[in-house]
Amino acid sequence: MASDQENSQDANAPDDTSEKEITRGITIMKSIIRDRDKAVTYNVNWNADNQLIGSNAAKLASYIGTLVRMHIPITATRWSNKELGSAKDKIWTEILRSFNIEDTTIRKKYILQLAGKRHRGWRTFLTNKYLTDKEKKFVEYDPEYPVKYAIFITEEEWVAFVAQRRDENFKKVSATNRERASNPTYAYKKG
Repeated sequence: MASDQENSQDANAPDDTSEKEITRGITIMKSIIRDRDKAVTYNVNWNADNQLIGSNAAKLASYIGTLVRMHIPITATRWSNKELGSAKDKIWTEILRSFNIEDTTIRKKYILQLAGKRHRGWRTFLTNKYLTDKEKKFVEYDPEYPVKYAIFITEEEWVAFVAQRRDENFKKVSATNRERASNPTYAYKKG
């Protein structure tokens, strides 16, 4: 009789009792794309040092990250590579369609430098999330293809990216930079 009661309790238990991790979705900035299609543009302001300020500065920075993920392959190792010229021009053109920015050399340089930082950050994120363990050591097994980012990364690009990151030269440079960052010359003081 007792075993019947235990079985009936198990039958009433929910199918999935494990906690599910709540994660953010991918950022593609749909609101900017919709506004662009309606011919709405956002104003951005610049300070005396030619840096973005104002209410739309963060929106522009996020949009730049989205454009980089869409147009620059993760296998591009150098932002200064001449082959990326047409993709950079496309990013600049897309930004001009959505934001009121003077088409000057200084503004373009700033925006593309920010795009380069976003590209480096994207590649670092992928490496840290899929190719390293908790101790930041490179995993030996073949990492799974990040299906979540399939709109940005093809399977062929992913295989090439993993091969680049498994290269002994890359691992050596990565270890050197990690060591250098852990022992800064000048201690950082908040404020």
